[in-house]
Amino acid sequence: MITFHRRTLTACALAILASAAAVPIWAQAVKPIIIGQTAALTGQLSFANIDVNRGIQAHFDEINAKGGVKGRPLRFVALEDQADPEKAKANFKQLVSDLGAVAMLATGGTVVTAALMPLASENKVPILAPVTGADQLRAAHNPYVFHLRASYGTELARIAEQLSIIGQKKVAVVHSDNVFGKGAVAGFLQLAKARGLEVTPVSVGDSPEEAIKGTKALLSADATAIVSLYASPSINGVEVVRAYRKERPNTPWYTISLLGSRAVVEALGNSAPGMTISQVMPYPFNGTTPIVSDYLAAMKKTKDSSASHNSLEGYIAARILTNALMSAGKDATGEKIALALESKKIDLGGFDITYTGTNHNGSRYTDLVIVGSRGNLIR
Repeated sequence: MITFHRRTLTACALAILASAAAVPIWAQAVKPIIIGQTAALTGQLSFANIDVNRGIQAHFDEINAKGGVKGRPLRFVALEDQADPEKAKANFKQLVSDLGAVAMLATGGTVVTAALMPLASENKVPILAPVTGADQLRAAHNPYVFHLRASYGTELARIAEQLSIIGQKKVAVVHSDNVFGKGAVAGFLQLAKARGLEVTPVSVGDSPEEAIKGTKALLSADATAIVSLYASPSINGVEVVRAYRKERPNTPWYTISLLGSRAVVEALGNSAPGMTISQVMPYPFNGTTPIVSDYLAAMKKTKDSSASHNSLEGYIAARILTNALMSAGKDATGEKIALALESKKIDLGGFDITYTGTNHNGSRYTDLVIVGSRGNLIR
């Protein structure tokens, strides 16, 4: 068992620890390798993080069942930060200083990850696979931050390319009235201009009145396609889609991976079918590639075996980390892990990752899927 100091862990963290503690008897007497996370685990912004964590734990469980890393079990400790950067920094200190975490895995959100990046460098503790595609986090190289997913800019470029290919020249972009939404629409405007697309931005705030106003503006744009850039499955984000698609169900609707998660599709219900979503992970619903086959086998051993792009992202992130841990050795430190990540191309079986000493953007992979009539994702 681990002794905790200074602060009490959240119920979510304790639940994850309880799952992680269910390791073979041999592991209970061996000092574990602590892998930390700080993220929003409740509320509107938790939808991707919770799913990602399912995949992480599935891989750690299968590693522990095989004897761990160099004879040491892996223990995943996730702390709630409610997307608050100050709470996230306090969690980082607790995880690293008190519990001895050697790496942070899948930290949640752009603002939180930005706040943690200086701490990663100062403490020489790598952050691997933050759950954000924010281009600004990739602009300045940080030796202790390793991105897994393709950036939002890469996803938007794929959508702009697709719109151009199918001849959808008049596009409306509905976005949340916050830093994420404004940044995303600015990036899309540049990409659209290069493709010769005519774009009408429509900003929607948080109030019910804003949702009504935004829907009217979107309908008035008379676009041949819509791109949705909401920062979460917010009430307004869902209501605008529903209201618009009730009036114009045949207008093609696009969004990016973060905003097209399983939780969002479920919230949209009958308004979701027909939507196109860019994805940054391989198609997770059949084992046509070795990495997906391994993932599905690992998920079958868990309580919730349902597949998703987000849980596959967590599984792949955990695979990358354990690969580095194996190279770093039994007494792995954050510095050794960072060096191991940079030392070679990581072949995961149909999904390769490459980090170098100057480039920590592991993947540019994108795919497009369509929501089917049952809410399923069709490639």
